[in-house]
Amino acid sequence: MSYTLTAAFGLALLFLAPPGGLRAARLELAAGADINAAIRTAHAGVRLGLAPGRYPGPVRLDRAVTLEGPATAVIFSNGVGSTVRLEKEGAVLSGVSVEGSGDRYDEQDAAVWVGANGCRVEGVTVHGALFGIVVEKAHRVEVRANRIVGDPADPV
Repeated sequence: MSYTLTAAFGLALLFLAPPGGLRAARLELAAGADINAAIRTAHAGVRLGLAPGRYPGPVRLDRAVTLEGPATAVIFSNGVGSTVRLEKEGAVLSGVSVEGSGDRYDEQDAAVWVGANGCRVEGVTVHGALFGIVVEKAHRVEVRANRIVGDPADPV
């Protein structure tokens, strides 16, 4: 009996789902929130939305989640290493701004560093980083419609 009810409930959800299917949950983060803590508790497929404001880096996307927000949501560097690292297949960074990076050429310090297959970096604005976006030893990575602005006071 419970199997029949479960199957009927599942079919009802299928028919009530929106035309595009069920969407992943979206969790909103307030300005200054600990992005890494939110990532640690997120399940694969969750969308983490950043409100306008500033967020301290570095950030490690080590789960298949989407980190998204407007260009006025700024993730800023602590001056060491890469500011945002996409380390898990399926991780997405979208729409936000990333400010700064470390200053080590030998470590390829970047505003955004991608080291996992199937990631996406889209619509991101980068300011004042040693390297803007680095993709290293990763396949099927989408990098599109990004804007990278160097530091005119410190040309390479």
